[in-house]
Order: sequence, then C-alpha cells, then structure tokens
Amino acid sequence: MFNWHKKEKPFQGLAGMGGGVVSRVLGGSLPLEWQYDDNAALTQGKTTDVVSFAMALNVTEFSSSGTLPTGTSLSSSGGTLTLGGTLAQFGYAANSIAENASYTLNASDFGVTRSFTITANGETRTFTHRQVGNLFISKVFESYGTPSNGSFPGLSAQQNNATNNPGFSQGGCAASPRMGGTGSASVTMVATNGRYGDPCSGTYKKLNVSYTI
Repeated sequence: MFNWHKKEKPFQGLAGMGGGVVSRVLGGSLPLEWQYDDNAALTQGKTTDVVSFAMALNVTEFSSSGTLPTGTSLSSSGGTLTLGGTLAQFGYAANSIAENASYTLNASDFGVTRSFTITANGETRTFTHRQVGNLFISKVFESYGTPSNGSFPGLSAQQNNATNNPGFSQGGCAASPRMGGTGSASVTMVATNGRYGDPCSGTYKKLNVSYTI
C-alpha cells in the first residue's frame, strides 16, 4: 500500500502517449516530497478514464523509464510533478468459440499492468498501474467457419495482459460477419448456423472474434 498526501496545488494533467521523458524545470530549493511510497500501485483505471496523479512536490528535474499507462504523460507545474491524461486503447480481447456454443466477453475482464520508474531531483521510485477495459472500441476480426487461430492467447493470458494481437486469419470457408458490439461493455458471441448460415456443410466450424479495448 502507498501513502497518499493531498497535493498542495491543483493541476490538470495533459494527455499524451506513455514513454520516457526528460525535462528540467526552474524552481526553488525546497526538499523533494514524494506523494507515493516506492513500489506503490497507483489506483486502477479503465480506458477513457481521465487520471491525474500528483507524484511529487518541489521537483526541479525529472525523467522516466519503462512504460507509462497508455494515454498518459509526465508534466511539471509549479514544482508539482503530475502523471496525467486520458487512459487510451491498450490491447485486444478475443475468443475462439466452438460450433453451437456461445460466450460473453466483458471488456472489464481484460487488462494490462504497466511498470515504470520516475526519477525526480536525482531520486528514483518504481510504480505500477493496472488498466482494465471499459468498452470494445472496434472489431478487428470475425469469422465463422474454419478460421485459423494464429497466435491466439488463451482467455486467462489476455485477462492478465491483453496487449498481444491474437493474429486470427481466414480459413477455407467463412460466413459473412454479423456481429456488432463496438462501443459496448460486453458482447455475446454465438457460433451457430442460424446466426451466420452454413458456409461449409458437414464440416466442424468455429467462430473467431477479436476486439480492441
């Protein structure tokens, strides 16, 4: 657990992509005040959440390494170092369903944990942030018939780290895509001839679907 101190000056974080950044800020000589303990886990967030974490006070210079939460960046104002932005799309949620079966994907079941370090005034601390899905943003792939699984990771692997593209591809027979679900928090996939038609009679079929989250 970490210790939280109310930041002394309000500051609105700026949106941006995660990554290393180095900056020097003119400021006074007050002692550095971290707002989180070393190895702290920041509050979990969902995609599209606006976040603003005051990381340290009395900062004159800072840098970062590792991967910041997707959609965030570090900035400093009045000596307050803030990690802020809007959590952005970070990965994929997918499943492969056998013929005559169904499965419901929930965006909130899928997530990724980012680990990164921040150095301020020469002192370094490590932080983690867990981001989970909010909505299925776009449908990347849908095929009912004999699609290939490619490098499809299992559900438990995706739920732990949803950054791997499953790499689905079309197979020997495929029905026309029918499923919606973009902009939804959950979607139920039904792998039946009644929904898609029968693209290859007498052949074992399955449904592969992948969304970005």
